[in-house]
Amino acid sequence: DVVVFYSGANDVAIGCDLAFGPGHNETHESPYLRELIGNRESSSYLYRNFVVPAWDTFQRLTKRQRVASDRRCDVDPERAHNVALTRFRNWQLAKLITESSGKKFYAFLQPVAGVGRPNVSYLKLDQNALDQYPPVYQSMRSLVAAEGGGWAFDISDAFDGASQYYIDALHVTDEGNAIIAKRILDNL
Repeated sequence: DVVVFYSGANDVAIGCDLAFGPGHNETHESPYLRELIGNRESSSYLYRNFVVPAWDTFQRLTKRQRVASDRRCDVDPERAHNVALTRFRNWQLAKLITESSGKKFYAFLQPVAGVGRPNVSYLKLDQNALDQYPPVYQSMRSLVAAEGGGWAFDISDAFDGASQYYIDALHVTDEGNAIIAKRILDNL
């Protein structure tokens, strides 16, 4: 049995935007994740110390009025690194939970139009939004290389080249999805 996470894009979209609050900059979830990653107690412990705080944060964020975007990862290296670190720690936590039930866990850093050398010349994209991805992905790649041996993989280069796979900054064609499926299967 296998659990696969394919992620990265939404972390940047939310974590780099100050309009969503400071919680993605090592202030709310990170202390819980640090504690959980180092502690392998019961599932009630995980529920009490991970699910409840995450739900409380979600409830607080959804009750706030949405303000205009204020993306900062392209100009704030610490925020960019913390967004990457939060994603990686979430992967580590998911890995612990998965392995505690006897299953294997794999994580894949997904491609986005703002990273690498994909052909997106045919799309009209928000350049400021795209600029948020490279600094976060650089940190994610470093974390995957240093600590993700055998379970975390960077496949963000999957669409580099001349072919047109993207239909927007994050989503791809059926052909693109087939490429991702093959890349994931090749690493399982």
